[in-house]
Amino acid sequence: MLQGEDDILGLDSPTRANLQPAPTGLGGDATLQDAVRDLILTYHDLNPSTVPVLTDPPSPLQFLRHIARNTPFVVRSGASDYAACRKWSATYLSTVMQDPTYTGPTHYAQTQNDNLRHEYETLFSDVPASIPWARLALANTSPDAINFWLGNSHSTTALHKDNYENVYVQVLGRKHFVLLPPVEAPCVGERAVLAATYAPRRRKIQEEGGSDGCDDDVASKEDLFLQIDSPEEYVPFATWDPDFPKVNATPYSHLARPLRVTLEEGDVLYLPALWYHKVSQSCNDEGVCCAVNYWYDLDFSGGFWSTANFVRSVGLLSMRGGDGEKEKGEEGEKEKGEEGGNDTEGSAKVE
Repeated sequence: MLQGEDDILGLDSPTRANLQPAPTGLGGDATLQDAVRDLILTYHDLNPSTVPVLTDPPSPLQFLRHIARNTPFVVRSGASDYAACRKWSATYLSTVMQDPTYTGPTHYAQTQNDNLRHEYETLFSDVPASIPWARLALANTSPDAINFWLGNSHSTTALHKDNYENVYVQVLGRKHFVLLPPVEAPCVGERAVLAATYAPRRRKIQEEGGSDGCDDDVASKEDLFLQIDSPEEYVPFATWDPDFPKVNATPYSHLARPLRVTLEEGDVLYLPALWYHKVSQSCNDEGVCCAVNYWYDLDFSGGFWSTANFVRSVGLLSMRGGDGEKEKGEEGEKEKGEEGGNDTEGSAKVE
């Protein structure tokens, strides 16, 4: 015989009539926005306000603990024994990477397509094929991508996140990181924007049957125009800048507590998956700043990915205010993130 509901709870009807909803700890008049605010503030109460600094590389077990907590750290001089940190200079890079004269279009030198094992493979022997403590912690997993970054003090990467466990090695110059944890997704003013590509202006003129009258050897930023991708695709993009906190602020932006850290030559940063980060840089005396990073796949099983995505979704819904705003570009975001590396490096790319 099936037990009655009262029997299962062990309560008689009069007692059941006096039952109340379980308390949230937020007060009887709390809203969804109050719950999001409490989530962010509770995270701040329980986590450090600075990036932990290690003097020695972590053991694989120590690294696993940081992955489990999704917390960054810096190893000062953690890569000082790498050949790249001993050998690389502007002269060395020019010599090793020199090639026959090239007359085609010049591309931005910060692609994220595993370039150190492909177009810049002449430099690959100067760095480890994998980070030892990361490889062992991740069950001998090889990096999904190893990227070479070269720029100057004018280069800044806008706030974005990646679906990768990122180990970042600073070789020349300095990098300045501003970091926000996944729980602060409601702070970043994420919007759906049209994906676009910077394309050579000559292509547009040729498609229209004209001539630009310019020498093909002349290249400048004016040679590019912004072309909306076809078919149209919307991508999520963080519009809030922690360095200009009053611009494009959300109801939660003032709660953000960005972590700031500067990498010196030879330093190593562990940047956990899904952390938002903005990156700027300072050059060395040769006017160069370069780094190498290792991307290891995020494990999408367990609760982390689902929870982070839930926090993002609830934050966005709490600011929507029931206005029926149509969502753009959210279908398939997980699938694209799993395959494609960075989630919102920017809404435009260079061909």
